[in-house]
Amino acid sequence: MKKTKIIYPFLIVFSFYILNSALNTFLNTTDNKVITLLILCFLVFILTLIYKKQIINDLKRFIKSDYKHFFKFFKYHLIGYTIMIFSSIIITLLVGGIAENEQFARQLVVKKPFYSFFLMCILAPYYEEILIRLNFKDFLKSKWTFILSTGLLFGLLHVIFVNTYQQFLFIIPYFAMGITFSLMYYDSNNIFFPIIMHFINNLFSFIVILSVT
Repeated sequence: MKKTKIIYPFLIVFSFYILNSALNTFLNTTDNKVITLLILCFLVFILTLIYKKQIINDLKRFIKSDYKHFFKFFKYHLIGYTIMIFSSIIITLLVGGIAENEQFARQLVVKKPFYSFFLMCILAPYYEEILIRLNFKDFLKSKWTFILSTGLLFGLLHVIFVNTYQQFLFIIPYFAMGITFSLMYYDSNNIFFPIIMHFINNLFSFIVILSVT
C-alpha cells in the first residue's frame, strides 16, 4: 500500500466536519441529525470503496473459517473492557464527573434512541475500525508500533474536543480499549473481529444507558 493512501481517509473525515458545519450554518442550525447521518453514511460508503477488496476478503474469510476464533477474541474484549471500566471509575472519582464523550452519548440515547443506536452501534464501529485499524495495518509493520499507535489514535479521537485538562485523563480507558481492538486485529488479520467486538461494546453501553434512564 502506498504510504500516501493512509492520508485519504483522514482527508475525507476532515471534509465531513467541514461539510457538516457548513450545511448546519446554511440551514441556521447547530446540530441537524439528518444532515450528520447522511454525511456519515456517505463517509462509510467512501471508506468502503477505498478498502473494498480487503473488506470483502476479510468478510469471506470470517464467514468461511475465522468465525471459529470468535470466543478467543471475545476474551481479548473482556480483558480490555474490564480495564476500561475500572480506569474510568478511578478517573471519574478523581475529576468528579464522567467523560464528556460518555455524557454526550447518554444524552443522545435518551433523546433519540433509534438515531443513536444506528450511529453508535452500526456506523461508529465500522468506520472507526476501518479508519484507525485497517488504514494503518500495512503502513505500521511493527506489531507493537501498530498496536500502540492506533490505540493512542483511538483514544485521542474520543477526547479531542474536551474542555478541560482533567477530562483529557479519560484518554486512558479509551486507549486501553483501542489497544485491545488493535491487538485483536493484528492477531486475527481480519478487520471484522474488532468491528464486531466494537459493536458489542457499544451495544452493551447503549442497553445500559436505556436501562438506567
